[in-house]
Amino acid sequence: FDLLVGPWVESYGRGYYKLTPLLNNSAQEMFGPQDVIYLHKSATYSFFVEGVITQTEINGILLHGLLGQTPEPLDRIAHATEDIKEDDWTLIAREIEWFAHIAIESEDNLFKLNPITSLTLRRLQFRVAAEIDSEQLATKVILSWDRELLRFDEFKDIPKFFVVRLALQQMFNT
Repeated sequence: FDLLVGPWVESYGRGYYKLTPLLNNSAQEMFGPQDVIYLHKSATYSFFVEGVITQTEINGILLHGLLGQTPEPLDRIAHATEDIKEDDWTLIAREIEWFAHIAIESEDNLFKLNPITSLTLRRLQFRVAAEIDSEQLATKVILSWDRELLRFDEFKDIPKFFVVRLALQQMFNT
């Protein structure tokens, strides 16, 4: 591994490493789409190995979990963030700010393969947007969340008022 550090892999502190720009998109060039998804899935689970969840692990789990199409770790990390102290949450939200910007300008679910995971991630997304003091962004997340709730088959026969109330309860965890 030490031979790779430098031109191919760079350290960014505390035992964490990432690929250098020389290797950007190399997996897509070397492997098929399903293999790349599997690599991301494997990377997602690797962030749980040490049993410590910092902003680096949360960031990695979100990124690789979405790219690896892996609902279980995404659900786990969304729920785990609920118990983070407020001071720590501020730092984490800044680290994962990118997450608040995805799938808010389209009609797509945040996580296409599992609607429950998608709705769970919308709550996390809202919490990030609200923490980084972006009223416009938080509003976009709420509107996307609402669109997802209305597409959710289990809610098709329920009056919209109850769906909106459920969304608000989830948002504010009441």
